[in-house]
Amino acid sequence: MPFSRLTCLAAAIALLTPASPVLADTVEVRPPDVSRIPQDRRQSLFDEAVATSVSLEVCATTPDDLTVEEAEILWISGLALAESQGISESELYATHYERARRMFDSQPERCAHYSGNLRPLVMTLVGYGAAPVFIE
Repeated sequence: MPFSRLTCLAAAIALLTPASPVLADTVEVRPPDVSRIPQDRRQSLFDEAVATSVSLEVCATTPDDLTVEEAEILWISGLALAESQGISESELYATHYERARRMFDSQPERCAHYSGNLRPLVMTLVGYGAAPVFIE
């Protein structure tokens, strides 16, 4: 698929722009490459997400070794559940984005392993905030 000049320019700007905790109101949701994550690790993530409370305190203590790919699995599963309940992706993202912003502002030391990147934190909050649908 050919890329337009505008697409290439946008990609170049994105690559040259330093990471910032400020995100757009929406996030691109793409299927994660779950094949790179061992099956037992995926299962434990989902078991933990199902058993975890929705409280901000619990969400703030997500494991330091949670990768972006694993956070994406939680995001996709949380999104699938929300859609089954009639909640749009933009509503879901906006709610958890605001929670993530408050966490960064009030507890920066507890969010340090996210390195100023709200995207995986938002995805993690979505996943831990909803009983996930297991993705094969």
